[in-house]
Amino acid sequence: MPSAVGAARGLASFAGTGGGSSGGSGGVVVSPGASDPLDGFSAPGSVIGSDGRTQITATTTFPYRAIVEILFKQTAGGGYYGCTGWMIGKDTLATAGHCVHKGSGGSAGFYDRTTYILTPGRNAATKPYGTCKARRLYTVAGWANSNDTNYDYGAIKLDCTVGTKTGWFGFYWQSASLTGSPATVTGYPCDKPSGTMWTMSGTVASTQTRKITYTMDTYGCQSGSPVWRVHPSYGRAAMAIHTNGGSSSNSGTRLTEAAVANLRSWRDAP
Repeated sequence: MPSAVGAARGLASFAGTGGGSSGGSGGVVVSPGASDPLDGFSAPGSVIGSDGRTQITATTTFPYRAIVEILFKQTAGGGYYGCTGWMIGKDTLATAGHCVHKGSGGSAGFYDRTTYILTPGRNAATKPYGTCKARRLYTVAGWANSNDTNYDYGAIKLDCTVGTKTGWFGFYWQSASLTGSPATVTGYPCDKPSGTMWTMSGTVASTQTRKITYTMDTYGCQSGSPVWRVHPSYGRAAMAIHTNGGSSSNSGTRLTEAAVANLRSWRDAP
């Protein structure tokens, strides 16, 4: 049966089996040492008014266990940068394009995948599912060649299948406006204690072809967080990927039909 005009199309979430893990198939990697700076992707002013974020301490419950802290180095001798990702399959997470690629140089612009430390469901010093490494990084030409924020999204293929335990988020697109839709942003901001997960809910303030805006508070290192809701067809499902902070609103890359197809293709790749 044809879908109604504006109807959402996407993939459903999966709650996973739960339980802990000793790490990825490549072994547990160590966290950055105390002397390694966490540079982050700062976004001054992205806490709008008073801070409305609340901490998630039950990080082994779904969907929070499918939120992933991302640490990586942009340069070999530099400090660690922070981002957030969210599982979309057994061994794949989605994130912002600028968390995997510098936004120019095409295929030569990816960051060094061997520096990535990927920790699902982290709660401060506790890492209930261990850590994984990156096998492959993905983004699209609009970001990789042109630094176009309309295409600021990507994915990471992990060296582990931790998603079978953590579960994964659904994701969807719709042609109709998202304005007024319930939305939550959850991630690992670098203005809070190291490795702690924070969240805030609200509604979508405005809809553009490839972006949405909202007033939920965020901060640096939350780049790549899912902008998600409980969807009647897709469960805990993302409609956008958080990418930018501002003084009066924050914004994310809206998931379009093409973006959903790319995320699905990356998820299904070996």
